[in-house]
Amino acid sequence: MQAIELGDEVMAVDQLVLAAGHRSAQLGLPGVSLPLYPLKGYSLNVPIGAHHQAPNVSVTDYDRKIVYARIGEQLRVAAMVDIVGFDAGLEPKRLALMKRQAMETFPTAGDYTHAVEWAGMRPATPTGVPLIGASAYRNLWLNLGHGALGFTLACGSGQLLAELISEHAPSIDMQGLTPRAA
Repeated sequence: MQAIELGDEVMAVDQLVLAAGHRSAQLGLPGVSLPLYPLKGYSLNVPIGAHHQAPNVSVTDYDRKIVYARIGEQLRVAAMVDIVGFDAGLEPKRLALMKRQAMETFPTAGDYTHAVEWAGMRPATPTGVPLIGASAYRNLWLNLGHGALGFTLACGSGQLLAELISEHAPSIDMQGLTPRAA
């Protein structure tokens, strides 16, 4: 890879990281196998006002399988996984359940009446293990397939990829993570 085309602009590259989500395989890069499929996950962004009492750290409710994360002046409530292909449509019953459970857990965390509901696709691999590392191209690196753990693994994956690109020994065992093994 010598350059990428961004609209009307061509940008020269020394190293390139592919982290384009569940549609990365649609780029059709010869020699690059990307066994990715989308998992639809649901989220609520709940506005936090001065009088609200939202958590300041990420909280995982393992029993209900819901994650709460404060992002600026919003409480992100994320949960559930549907395997539905590329359909990002909202399922009102799923979102209503999430909202009810969030209100039971953190009743004063935010203004639930103005929560923004959405669904997004999480790129996953068949094994659940992300693809991090070199590709068939000498300067194309992959950081894909984190599934529902994208936010959770983002910093560690970025650090690991930086180590590999700069030719430092990886700080963890790469067994099973290398894209060529996928």
